Amino acid sequence: MALTVRQQAFINAYTGNATEAAIAAGYSPKSARATGAELLTYPDVIQAIKERTSERETPLIASREQRQKFWSEVMLDPEQEM
Repeated sequence: MALTVRQQAFINAYTGNATEAAIAAGYSPKSARATGAELLTYPDVIQAIKERTSERETPLIASREQRQKFWSEVMLDPEQEM
């Protein structure tokens, strides 16, 4: 299935928040939450997001999971000074 122009815009705008990406792609703000959630169920959209994400990942950029783990370890370590 070919992606529509708006679906491609959604993929390009998606950074973890489907509602914001749907609005940025030109979908109605009133239905953006539902539309964004629905788009994330489409296999072609999911695959395109994964491909785009893997292209952007480099060893110099920490993943979301790595950042969360780092900050959790720092926050929970009583010996760390903030």
